[in-house]
Amino acid sequence: MWIPIHKTWKLNERHYGALQGLNKEETARKYGDERVTLWRRSTNVRPPALTKDDERYEAAHPKYRDLKDNKFPLTENLEDTEKRVVSYWDEEIAPNLKDGKK
Repeated sequence: MWIPIHKTWKLNERHYGALQGLNKEETARKYGDERVTLWRRSTNVRPPALTKDDERYEAAHPKYRDLKDNKFPLTENLEDTEKRVVSYWDEEIAPNLKDGKK
């Protein structure tokens, strides 16, 4: 049996903004342990945002060239991530499951 694979950025992990690609030690040194813990554990506090000219900004990646640049977050908190993932579930996955599609 073959099951198709659907790829979407909407199921990506949380976007840590300007913290993307930094390890915990670098991040703590730059921003302080307390602030980093707040960003990581809080559901509604966002880390500092990337800028659109940052090389880590996902919209610049060739695999996303067909999507509108304003769809990509510059940073996310856990609530943002949950909203993004749940909306994809509600709009794409659940209806297909209900219709018996794979």
